Amino acid sequence: SELYVDATYTRKINKLKVDIGSGLHKFKTENIGLQTNSVLDMTRLLPHLDLEYEFKTGTYLNFNYNQTFEIPQIRELTDAYDIQSYFDISRGNPNLRETRFHQANLSYRFFNYFKFFNFYANLSYSKKLDNIRNQGYFNELIQFTTPFNSKTPENTWNFSLYTSKRFTKIYSLKLNGNMMWSEFGSRNNDIDLFNTSNTYRAEVSNTFKFRKKFELDAGLEWVQSIYKNDLNENDFVNWKPFIKGAWVVSDKILFQTDYEFNNQFNNGEKINDNHSLNASLRYQPARKVYTYLTVGNLLNNDQYVSNGFNDFYTTITTRRTLGRYLIASVKYKF
Repeated sequence: SELYVDATYTRKINKLKVDIGSGLHKFKTENIGLQTNSVLDMTRLLPHLDLEYEFKTGTYLNFNYNQTFEIPQIRELTDAYDIQSYFDISRGNPNLRETRFHQANLSYRFFNYFKFFNFYANLSYSKKLDNIRNQGYFNELIQFTTPFNSKTPENTWNFSLYTSKRFTKIYSLKLNGNMMWSEFGSRNNDIDLFNTSNTYRAEVSNTFKFRKKFELDAGLEWVQSIYKNDLNENDFVNWKPFIKGAWVVSDKILFQTDYEFNNQFNNGEKINDNHSLNASLRYQPARKVYTYLTVGNLLNNDQYVSNGFNDFYTTITTRRTLGRYLIASVKYKF
């Protein structure tokens, strides 16, 4: 059960708009098991603030801050074993407490319709207290996990940037990217670990349009992911040039295609490269009828590689593809 009351005061001072307030939350949950019972009963005061300043038409600066909380899920509280997979067994913890969040966000946006220019930047920060993390116990065959409230505060910073500019009727340029830094604690075989995860991404895209009949988008994407804790460190880099095209052959026919070339590295060594080429043809024989012909993986790429990071280890996953494929479909719009 949850009972809450919230009060917010709103005022506009010249070009500044202010929303400030707080909520009072009363929460109670009772978990009755065959062997253990637990009760979570709490009262929390959660403030929030939102500011918006308009410099001029199309130019805004926003700031907001709020506190929230998150309670454990039922499966995390259940004091019983749960088979996750053939090598992973988990067990709940009836003594879990709630997680408290501090969240802040600062953003700036500017757009000019006359100069065809758009700019957006955003910086966000979150802090988690007593966050629910998994602790692991490993042997040669099986992984046992159980949740616990980590005493290590978790901090996450995220910065994103987007800008676009149309220079002529034919050519426009887009730049976007983001950077994320996070740190958190985990526990592995009764050893407390301090983990960091840093991700950097940047993309440049050049768009060419010809007489509203043909559009070509060519660019480059770069992604770097660095996962580190007290036991190991992995640095992944992916370079991906790409080309996308669309051609309006007639009022009834649309042809589209896309190509990308992935180059993936781990700690400076190449772990994969692949070419991906797809194409599709849309034909409209009647006013509400559309037919599609899609051809995928034309270059017969045989595998896809991805990476990830969790409380215990870094993973490199290789997925085998099914080769070239052809899909034909018909769609009727009511």
